Amino acid sequence: MGKKGKRTLVKEEKERLLAMLAEVAERTLQANMCLVDRAAYLTVTARELEVQIDVEGSTSEYNNGGGQKGDKISASAQVHSQTVKNLMSVMRQLNALAAKCTSTESDELLDFEREYGD
Repeated sequence: MGKKGKRTLVKEEKERLLAMLAEVAERTLQANMCLVDRAAYLTVTARELEVQIDVEGSTSEYNNGGGQKGDKISASAQVHSQTVKNLMSVMRQLNALAAKCTSTESDELLDFEREYGD
């Protein structure tokens, strides 16, 4: 079995999120589909960056010449940090939407926010 492409992974993540939001009214969900799309994309991107950081490490060396050299946070680690911040923002919005539009809040979204939230 080959490695799944990013589009396939994003589609699978979107389906997973939509399943968690199944109790939200269809009209409301359609109006907020951009949030679901964004959350799916950011989740897959964060996972990819985590793999890259595991392989390459979270720091990289720099040498500016003139004896200025050392370690700095890698570009992958910086992008991962920003991606996770954006993902948390989107997930909070989806959680609020689910809480407002359903009689019982989505446990998986609440668990996610508790685990990764501020």
